[in-house]
Amino acid sequence: MIMLSVCSEEPGIEQLLLTSDLQSLIAATASLWEQGSPSWKGPTSCVLRSISQVPTQNTISYLQATECVKMSIQNLSKVMDSLPPGDVCEALNILLWFVKNSCAISPALLSEFEYNGGYQLLLNVFLRQVYGQ
Repeated sequence: MIMLSVCSEEPGIEQLLLTSDLQSLIAATASLWEQGSPSWKGPTSCVLRSISQVPTQNTISYLQATECVKMSIQNLSKVMDSLPPGDVCEALNILLWFVKNSCAISPALLSEFEYNGGYQLLLNVFLRQVYGQ
């Protein structure tokens, strides 16, 4: 998979940041995940995880400028009851990869996660999993 190879290294990620493709991939996972086919979901998840594992200040700045964390939390909060639990968990997991892996460089994405109700979303997902609510 070419995209995975390109997004495993900083120069490839920097090129991706010049477009809206990263924002589109993250938006799709947070709102259109249930409409995607398994042949799309798996590779998309792998690419986003790969990108999150090579955090740079430019990536963090891009995610802040495009409000990807806020948008993901809002979208997942709206659609979580209509999605299968596994899809919600996968989309939330993708968001958490970016937050976790960026903390060594900057706490900015963690702050956005906190400020925009990320912990409440996480709690709601857990409660849904445990109690089926």
